[in-house]
Amino acid sequence: DWSERHAGTCGVGTCISTGEALTVHQGDHFDATHIPLTCSTAPVYGSDGRLNAVLDISALTSPQPKASQHLALQLVK
Repeated sequence: DWSERHAGTCGVGTCISTGEALTVHQGDHFDATHIPLTCSTAPVYGSDGRLNAVLDISALTSPQPKASQHLALQLVK
């Protein structure tokens, strides 16, 4: 369960919570075990306007600057 309530700040949970495309990068994660990760996510809405899914690109390691994830964010959008 990657919801914000269960996993803390993470890409998928925050995307579900906000309905916005975003990147949660390294230290942005709430759970210390997720700090090495970077996650770029975007919501997928159905024709009825309801959230159907979240598209996620995650990496186990990445460069320190958050800007290094700009391409991943553009791809999920």
